[in-house]
Amino acid sequence: HLELLWKGMGRMGARRMKAALPEWLPFYEDCSDEVKREILKMSESTIERILQGPKAQFRRQMNCGTRKPAKPMTEIPIRNKEIQIDSVGHIEADCVAHCGGSLSGQFSWTLNTTDIKSGWTENEAMWGKNGTVVKKAMKEIEQRFPFTVEVFYSDCGNEFLNKYFIEGYIKAPYRIEPLEYYRGRAYHKNDQCYIEQKNNTHIRELMGYARVEWQQIVNKMNNVYRKEWRLLQNFFYPQQRLLEKNRIGSKVKRKMSRAVTPYQRILEDHNVAENIKERLRKEKESLNPFELQQKLKKKLQYINQLIRTTGEEPTKGKYAT
Repeated sequence: HLELLWKGMGRMGARRMKAALPEWLPFYEDCSDEVKREILKMSESTIERILQGPKAQFRRQMNCGTRKPAKPMTEIPIRNKEIQIDSVGHIEADCVAHCGGSLSGQFSWTLNTTDIKSGWTENEAMWGKNGTVVKKAMKEIEQRFPFTVEVFYSDCGNEFLNKYFIEGYIKAPYRIEPLEYYRGRAYHKNDQCYIEQKNNTHIRELMGYARVEWQQIVNKMNNVYRKEWRLLQNFFYPQQRLLEKNRIGSKVKRKMSRAVTPYQRILEDHNVAENIKERLRKEKESLNPFELQQKLKKKLQYINQLIRTTGEEPTKGKYAT
């Protein structure tokens, strides 16, 4: 009965619940008056002890894939949202979990990155999520961007704010100068609005919400991310950008830009070098979007078949590595 009351009372803490019980119990009709008197006699510590199990189960259900970093967040400056981005190379990054609703155990993640000015997006699947894995994935992604990465933005997750990622990627020895690195504020997803919206359009709509717990599938996912998916999204799928937003009474009126592909935005950017534009033109001339769609469809069917397959990890047959 105490657990049912706790859920019905909005899952408040033991101290607040103890104070609120006299007001709530008269309206609780699922137990006798004797049980109600016993509940009223309970101390705060007794209520807390009895609710330990239900609270732990609720925390598991509400788990989030972002963990606070061991490295002090104050060492990484908070980004200034008032600065207008007028050049390519400003990259936002985020990690998307393929956990199937449970963050327990080992499973696949996707590192999602996008350029703020052009909308050019690159993805990389990873097995697990730690500083070393994210560093390796980000190096792979950086090679696929048609321009140089100048500034890096992330949330406050421990996969980014750790010494392995900062020293191995942001301050990598091969760089003449470290990348500029800024973080968003904790619990302010809108600080990472450009990448948050692409978590749905570029990851969830493609891979869904299923749990990916076979390490072999990561290679299949990367085969899609590095070939058909990046080419379709960056060369053939137009994107709109929010130009302005005004509140009129109870309604919000948004003014959007014309739909333009990231490729076209780069061609129209006067700050991008001409050799980069020429290289992208030649790459696009060799592409057929319908052929890319057919190849993508076949690969996704195979990946979904692997995900649906249950039982022991195969060592023989078509599902083996």
